[in-house]
Amino acid sequence: MTKIKRGNLIIAKPTIINDDIFNRSVILLSEHNKNDTVGFILNKKVDLKISNLIPNIKVDFDLFFGGPVETNSVFFIYYNKKKVSESLKINEYFSWGGDINQVIKLINEKKISKDEIKFFLGYSGWSKKQLYNEIKSNSWIIKEEYSSSIICSNPKHMWRNILNSIGGEFFLWSNTPRDPKLN
Repeated sequence: MTKIKRGNLIIAKPTIINDDIFNRSVILLSEHNKNDTVGFILNKKVDLKISNLIPNIKVDFDLFFGGPVETNSVFFIYYNKKKVSESLKINEYFSWGGDINQVIKLINEKKISKDEIKFFLGYSGWSKKQLYNEIKSNSWIIKEEYSSSIICSNPKHMWRNILNSIGGEFFLWSNTPRDPKLN
C-alpha cells in the first residue's frame, strides 16, 4: 500500500455509495501526522460564492464543500507562488490557510485569480489510523502524482477524469453509475 502523506490525493472508490459526502470525492490531503489527517474535497461545489460569506471579496469565486468538519469555517488552498503569511505548505504546488486579510487584498488587487485559489466550507478529518483503515478496507485510492492544475479542474468531471488517467480497472469504475447496484 502507498504511504499516506501530506500532498496526496485520495479518490473515493465507487464502493462508497451510502455516503453522500464522500461518494465520488477527490480529496487533497493538506496535513498528515501520527495523530490525524486533514484534507479538502476538491470537487463538491456549493451554491454560494465566497463573496456571500466574505463581503470584502469583490470577486465571485466559487465555494466548495471541504468536508463535514467545522462547516461554519472557511478554508483555502492556493498556489505556492503566491506568498501569504502564516500559511502551511502542502507540497511543491500548494499551501493552505494563512492571513485571510492578505488574501482578500491580493484578490481585490487582481493578484490572485480564480484559477489560483480554492475556498472551502469545512474540511475532512480523520483520527489516528482512521484513514489508513479506510484505505485498507478499499474505500480510497491514493494518488501521489497529479497535475498542479488540479485545483482549477472542472469539479463535475474531476473524479471520472482522475480514474481514467489511472487506467486499468479504474477506467471501468469511472463509468459506473453513482449506485453500482443500479447498473
